[in-house]
Amino acid sequence: MGWSSMLLLGNVLLTLWLSIVKEVKPCDYPQIKNGGLVSAAIHKHSFPAQLGKRSIIYCNRGFGPFPMNVIYCTQQGWEPKVPCRTNSCMDPPHVENATITWLSGETVRYECNKPLKIFGEVEVICQNGTWTEPPRCKETTCKPPSIPNGFYFPQKTEYKTDDAIIYDCKVGSYPATKIPLVKCTSDGWIPAPRCNSEPCDFPQIKNGRLYDENYLRQLLPVPAGKWFFYHCNSGYKISSDKRSIICTGQGWEPQVPCVRECNFHNVENRKSLLWDLSYTEGQSAKVNCQPGYSPPNGQDIVTCTENGWSPQPKCIRVSK
Repeated sequence: MGWSSMLLLGNVLLTLWLSIVKEVKPCDYPQIKNGGLVSAAIHKHSFPAQLGKRSIIYCNRGFGPFPMNVIYCTQQGWEPKVPCRTNSCMDPPHVENATITWLSGETVRYECNKPLKIFGEVEVICQNGTWTEPPRCKETTCKPPSIPNGFYFPQKTEYKTDDAIIYDCKVGSYPATKIPLVKCTSDGWIPAPRCNSEPCDFPQIKNGRLYDENYLRQLLPVPAGKWFFYHCNSGYKISSDKRSIICTGQGWEPQVPCVRECNFHNVENRKSLLWDLSYTEGQSAKVNCQPGYSPPNGQDIVTCTENGWSPQPKCIRVSK
């Protein structure tokens, strides 16, 4: 193919492309009868719109989007031509203390103002010119709680949202919650008030164990007041002056039976003291070195943590 033929073909293709472009007209700002564009002020600068552009619309009261709340730019202009059409129903039913959201021209959703609770279907549909049954917004109420082996106050025949009661248990039973105060909510009494007769199951002692635990495991769970002897693993010590844990209404006490024990026994070039002590988690101590030695960077205060000393105590030779 010669240059003249290629030039002729290029002109033909260019002419064809220009004719197609002229036929494809952009869409101007849509004039929507009985409605408008959502956030029109923000999006107005983006018009004219190209083919395929999608815009979200809203419809005035008494009208609904059809078939949905979206219009599209086509070669024939915006489609659908009449996006807002008269509802077949009048205004949706009024529900006291509720707000309405239009989902489409035929469906609305109700939401109750807090702290009221909705009763019934949250979505109402227009069917054959009539709205389906609307919901109601009512104050949440709670019936008096049933607490086997327990009692509570104040006593009422009905409780409103956020009303609180304090409960306790009869001898031999214990409140299931650490704080025996519960509130009336839309989901009922939170937390649920109840009394347990045997509040303690097998204790999981971190860094320790019960004496004769295989035998004692058969006796559990146990009621409050029961106690067992225990011991700690190497490097840990009992956290209280007792060697036993006791079952209470809120679980085993102490909650942390074994704590880390730290000492300076293996620190080389450290000045030994007659009153060398051991330390437990959270305690700090000063590192005293032999003459001619010093802690790294002068860091002579160390703290006992669950993983041992931090930083590690050292005594290094001081360079002259």
